[in-house]
Amino acid sequence: ARRDEALAKRTKLLASRATSCAYRVKRAIAVAAATREHARQTQSATKCNLEAKLEAAAARRAEARAEEKQRAPLVPPMWRGTAGPAHAAAPSSQPAPSDGGAPASPDGRSASERLLSEVESEWAAADDDADAQRIQAWMRRPETIETARAWLEEVGCDPRAGRLLLGLVYMAREAARLFCDSSEDKSMAREAKRFHKRLLAALKTGEADDFPEDLRRARRFHAAWLAVDKPKVVGCLVDSLVARRAEQAAPRVPNEAGAAVPSLSASADETLEMIRRLGGAEAEAEAREAERRAGEMAHVRAEDLATHVGKVAKRAFWDAVQERLRGGDFECAFGLLGEMQKAMLALVAHSAKAREELADKFDAAWLKQQADNGALELGSVTNLMKYVASTIAAWQAPADEPEARAWVESVEAVAAAAVAERADLGAFIGDHLAPFLARAHELIGRIYERLVAMQQEADGEAAAAEAAA
Repeated sequence: ARRDEALAKRTKLLASRATSCAYRVKRAIAVAAATREHARQTQSATKCNLEAKLEAAAARRAEARAEEKQRAPLVPPMWRGTAGPAHAAAPSSQPAPSDGGAPASPDGRSASERLLSEVESEWAAADDDADAQRIQAWMRRPETIETARAWLEEVGCDPRAGRLLLGLVYMAREAARLFCDSSEDKSMAREAKRFHKRLLAALKTGEADDFPEDLRRARRFHAAWLAVDKPKVVGCLVDSLVARRAEQAAPRVPNEAGAAVPSLSASADETLEMIRRLGGAEAEAEAREAERRAGEMAHVRAEDLATHVGKVAKRAFWDAVQERLRGGDFECAFGLLGEMQKAMLALVAHSAKAREELADKFDAAWLKQQADNGALELGSVTNLMKYVASTIAAWQAPADEPEARAWVESVEAVAAAAVAERADLGAFIGDHLAPFLARAHELIGRIYERLVAMQQEADGEAAAAEAAA
């Protein structure tokens, strides 16, 4: 009887387990189906949104081309004030326009001839830093800009793109200096070189029917590249400004006239102007504040100067990022998250399993896609912050682990409070994401420093052992 009772209990337990397993399998299948359906809907919505944007852009281009054809030819800016019916009837000492209808310069050359001559001469110049500065000065000259605008107007393009044309020529010539190995920079470098070839072909042959489309294509590439590159460029410009100001922090020596040497050089003023153009008035204000702080570092020892400058520049950069996030501009956050994801993947490049786990739980592109479609939730952001913080802390050296663990606990406390209070997603990102990213980048950099030091130590021991042998 006991055996039968035990057998009945075992049978009942097995049946219960089978039922439980069947439920879990059914639940997993349902979750997988729901996930696939959600992904399909998200992909469909993204595709529809993209198609709508492309159609709207195509309609705008078609309207612009139609208006361009109907619009009467404009007088190039460099000749305004001299054209008009009364002037045309009066005797003039100016050279007559060329057969193509474009006004000639006082030396008798058309805008295309002048632009071709100058572009070719600047391209063939020596390849050194001094010559690069001279080319930049050539690009900024009003006569150069007016020549570019006049030729663009000749071929039916917007003359306001004169600066862009010269900038693309400069990018093509200085690609090795201007661009790094990122995918965005490589793409922009290829497009700049392609645009330069198309420009030379149009100038030499006089056949520029397709050039407006080439310019529109280059403008799109340039706008996409700027969206990613602007935060990096602003950070580099702030770094250079702070470093220059720190070098000037020593006591100033009066000049021969007895006046103090100015605190800012012309190059510093130009740097601030570039920062203002790229990042706006707020970025310029942040850069000026960083420069002011650097001016207070005269008491810093020479051997600590580089470290101090780096800290000031980083603080100014992250302050600027936080201001942008608080203003609702989240594009820079996704770029920084993508860079951090690449850095973390590089640290586990030796382990396929670790890379797969990291890529599964930390996908900056997926977060951006959710945000673009209005599907990003507070829980997704807090979970990512907790996962990234715990992962980075687990990679720290024993000497750095207590500090990292304290940071993880603070991140978890902030995330838990936000979820409990059902905080607004935009406000949470504006207040907490920039400090989190700054600390995460710092700790990842510390891991790299430790690894480099270990490798150098191992190389030194190997060299010593080889010498002893």
